[in-house]
Amino acid sequence: IEPGNGVWRSDDAGATWHHVGLEGSGHIAQIAVDARDPNVAYVAAEGPIYGSGNERGIFKTTNGGASWQHVLALDDRTGASSVVIDPADPQTVFAGMWTIWRKPWILNSGGPSDGLYVSHDAGAHWSRLTGHGLPAGLMGRIGIAFAPSNPSRVYALIESQAGVLWRSDDSGATWQLVNKDHALQQRPFYFSELSVDPRD
Repeated sequence: IEPGNGVWRSDDAGATWHHVGLEGSGHIAQIAVDARDPNVAYVAAEGPIYGSGNERGIFKTTNGGASWQHVLALDDRTGASSVVIDPADPQTVFAGMWTIWRKPWILNSGGPSDGLYVSHDAGAHWSRLTGHGLPAGLMGRIGIAFAPSNPSRVYALIESQAGVLWRSDDSGATWQLVNKDHALQQRPFYFSELSVDPRD
């Protein structure tokens, strides 16, 4: 699990690439691009998982990667495991924040800053979602996905002792546990992602 060297962008459907920054982000879990403006993107940076570091959390660009804003930062051990943009409202962005560090012989997944965060002003301000059906306590790694055919439906795959798959039918205002089977999230350090059928 070697760290990467940041973000790369292609302007010709992948034929050529150039580097656009965030060299110290270590491990990037997800990139979300605004469907209405290809110059606007959010990066979920886990950070350097073998140690502490400040280049972790959610970063945003509005100029195709020429510059980046660190829009959600919690502490030097908590990075981001996911970031998604509401398909119906690009001002609304969800992020899964994850306290993670590991050595070859141990993995520490989860901490007091873990959680599901939301911004309703394109990343300028964030609030942590608690209660309203979400599990209490450590959340660990979180994967998030909107349903393209019904953006009010949001799924969250949460590394929680209380359950695994959570669903909201009201854009994240309330949540319900829909599956406790931990087979859905075996080894969340590697596999904690989900996607929703675009038609169903």
